[in-house]
Amino acid sequence: MSLSLAQLRQFVALAEAGSVGAAARALGVSQPAATKSLRALEAELGVALVRRTARGTELTKHGHTFLLRARSACREIERGQAELSDAVKQAGGPIVLGASPAAAAALLPGPLALLRRDFPVDIRIIEGMPMATLPRVRDESLDFALGPSLREPLSGDIVALPLYPNEMAIVVRHGHPLAATRALADLLDSDWITAGLGTASLVVDDMFTAAGLPTPRWAIRCESIPGLIAITARSDLIATVPKSLLALGIADRLLVPIRVREKMATSTMSLFVKRDSPPSAAAGKLIRLIKDEAKRLRVVR
Repeated sequence: MSLSLAQLRQFVALAEAGSVGAAARALGVSQPAATKSLRALEAELGVALVRRTARGTELTKHGHTFLLRARSACREIERGQAELSDAVKQAGGPIVLGASPAAAAALLPGPLALLRRDFPVDIRIIEGMPMATLPRVRDESLDFALGPSLREPLSGDIVALPLYPNEMAIVVRHGHPLAATRALADLLDSDWITAGLGTASLVVDDMFTAAGLPTPRWAIRCESIPGLIAITARSDLIATVPKSLLALGIADRLLVPIRVREKMATSTMSLFVKRDSPPSAAAGKLIRLIKDEAKRLRVVR
């Protein structure tokens, strides 16, 4: 079997872009060349990796399985190429990390500015909650991930390092009829929207349970913080967002917090790394800076 790096890169680009045309544009190749490369890869592997749909392409079961290996292989080759460059070798190569919206907003601005003074490396930040980013930490296509800790036990190859308490805020649009309420019980008849894939809402459910109340109606789960803010600002939905986003002025122009008497829900913001997989010099430096920033946040809070 003779797979080329170009084939692997084009397949990964196709999986991320959602169509052959978009992948070809991203890589600077022609669409016929990208199609030919995909067909050659499928012929070499003996399986179909993608299926055509009305909206583009989607991966088959075999495609999803191969994507993990293709990403890992491309990542390892990129690291090897970086190590052969004297200038990049000192810095340790590019950094690719995953971060939840709250983690990115609260933890990354200062550390990234400090990092680039000593390590002018390329940095890519992929937004996502841990449920989406941890598989990529595991296959090493991400150097590490930031986000709220999960309830489920982590697999043995992933380590979660707690950073700081991540307090949630309940928010509504300006002029919402319940904006002035001070009791959780007054919010039960409304529909709610939350960010993430469910983890963020679980700690809010616990808050209601601790107050002796039934859990709220989660009408919408939105993975986009800007989308959640826009939807909440134009509806009577009640939202939960990390308090740190309000403190940074990202949402407070469109939304107002409901200051209930009950204790607010809190999760633990954590840094996730792969066990026994030492980071590059630059990634290690960024991790140390992020830990320092988390210490500062703990003091401020």
